Amino acid sequence: MVPARRKLPKHWRKSGCPDCGSTMKFAERIYSFRSVKGWTRGTLLIDCDIENSLEASDDNHLYCPKCLSEWILPTSASFV
Repeated sequence: MVPARRKLPKHWRKSGCPDCGSTMKFAERIYSFRSVKGWTRGTLLIDCDIENSLEASDDNHLYCPKCLSEWILPTSASFV
């Protein structure tokens, strides 16, 4: 379930957080998979063979690592 997030203020055109001024980050949920090797003495053994899913995520958003505020990714966003 994707948490409810605010929209950025319409006038906001900075890369800093509108709440605290710290640098914002882009985040997306990426699913990764690893092989399960088995159990030993009550411990689950998971292999290091990481495989990332290339499926699109519905959880793209902006966030501030300092104050933990989150916003909806604007539809006008582009990757450069």
